[in-house]
Amino acid sequence: MKRFLWIPMIALLLCACTDRQKSDAVTEPAAQNEAEVVNALIAPANGGQSYPFGGIYAFGDTADKEARSGKAYIYPLSETVFLFYFYVSSGAPTYTMGGLDGHAVLSAGKGVYRKLFDFAAKECVVHFEFADNAVNVIEQAEYGCGFGELVAVNDRYEKISAEMPKTYLFSNTEERSFSNLADLLAMEEDLDGGSDQLQAEKSVFYEGKSINDAYAIFVKNSSFGRELRKTLPAKDTKDQVEIDGVKIDVEYAITKEKVRIVILHDGGETRIELERGKTGTTSTVFYAAD
Repeated sequence: MKRFLWIPMIALLLCACTDRQKSDAVTEPAAQNEAEVVNALIAPANGGQSYPFGGIYAFGDTADKEARSGKAYIYPLSETVFLFYFYVSSGAPTYTMGGLDGHAVLSAGKGVYRKLFDFAAKECVVHFEFADNAVNVIEQAEYGCGFGELVAVNDRYEKISAEMPKTYLFSNTEERSFSNLADLLAMEEDLDGGSDQLQAEKSVFYEGKSINDAYAIFVKNSSFGRELRKTLPAKDTKDQVEIDGVKIDVEYAITKEKVRIVILHDGGETRIELERGKTGTTSTVFYAAD
């Protein structure tokens, strides 16, 4: 996956980043395990078939450089895995462009893309909602996609072509093919251990801290500040929060020595565990497939 922020006036390409994960962060599938996603990625010959959600989408007048506009290319590899590339131009007066390419999974017309970039403290989270020959692209606010305040990618992109795109023009300068993108992503998924259904991103030890204190520090410093309560509930609890129009279920399982929190979203499951030891508390974040 690559994303960019491009300012044509000075022909500067900012943060053109490869789809390399930081630590062990992974992109979760919505209805498949990671091995099935890799299988789809390594079979690009099946890609581009006429699945209903494939094609080219746009909003605004992309020929008018003065106005805000955007375009999204959706290249299906199977019924539940697709490659994508989208870009948005801010128009006058900044003429700033932001874009992203990668792969996502689809379940019940909804997909999610999650990635922790090397330059970001929080994950990049983008939702795709397909309906009525359109796709709503939703970047969760305050997340680390790096587009910046000048580029707002959230919009309803109407389908302008049902033809499966074979190539796309990255940053308006470099032509790339979706088959090559599939090859790159398949290799990276395989190198990152993509066949595992459950992977830990990282563990943090909070010396001398109780579970409640460690939880409060974790929420303050993690990318889950909007999903989670500010203070740990005293007993098992189920919440439903709405973020940028997307409903997310959060389940808390509380014991004296261990806490398990499960965040259920369209793209799978994120699990957070806090365990009390003799000298402190350890937090671990896991990502899992549905």
